[in-house]
Amino acid sequence: FVTCDPTIPLTVTLRNAGSNTLTSAIVIVTRNATVIETRSLTGLNIPSLGTQNIVLNAVPLVLGANSIQICTSQPNGVADTDPSNDCATVTGTRGAGGALPLVEGFEGATFPPAGWIRNNPDGGITWQRTTTGVAHSGIAKAFVDHFNYAAAGNTDDIRTPPYAIGTADSLWVSFWGAYRGYPGFPFDQFQVMVSSDCGQTFQVVYNARNDTAFVAPDGTSPTTTAGYYPSAVDQWVKKSLDLSNFISAGNIQVQFRAINQFGNNMHLDD
Repeated sequence: FVTCDPTIPLTVTLRNAGSNTLTSAIVIVTRNATVIETRSLTGLNIPSLGTQNIVLNAVPLVLGANSIQICTSQPNGVADTDPSNDCATVTGTRGAGGALPLVEGFEGATFPPAGWIRNNPDGGITWQRTTTGVAHSGIAKAFVDHFNYAAAGNTDDIRTPPYAIGTADSLWVSFWGAYRGYPGFPFDQFQVMVSSDCGQTFQVVYNARNDTAFVAPDGTSPTTTAGYYPSAVDQWVKKSLDLSNFISAGNIQVQFRAINQFGNNMHLDD
């Protein structure tokens, strides 16, 4: 399992592999070899080869890897004659779930920033940091070099860490983009995606062809034959997306996806 939550619910299926009806047992739950719960089960009525679901306490998780083991003992108050099937283990990971707000201008020399994930399926050109050209703020920005990226249709992602939403009445993500295409070539594309399960699945919340979304100021040609780097602050366009529908999920991750068409460079900043 993968989760951003601090606890995970636990229900076990108790199976009676013996020949007598099972009326009682002891269950011990450990997480990373630390005992989390010991429960004495009484009043059971599980026939031979029968099963019963038992709801146990939610297991508190540590950041990173978690190994949860559930073991039974003392069936009907006596030692189990065959303890080989008394334990089961499940493993998973808990994400960081940092606190909002997040502000990132890619000013630090390390890229991607701490906790961010860069997904580069083809192992080629992908998101990187650059100080060439004019940033929206500071001196640096993130960009994809579509100008030199011949593999049309390939995708490249940069993903924030997971964040705990907490108490909120609204939730937004805002960012600045700058773009020019290349004459005679298809325009590159851009998506914003959201995950509420620590990156296991993503939902597209914004999908645009770059020339329709990130060319500024008004009246500017959407193409250039030179590799594009913004030359003025007024070439940046702000986008704000309402993510309030995700508040109830309790956590969120945002992923920015560049879809290459061998056009020209796309830039991203705070």
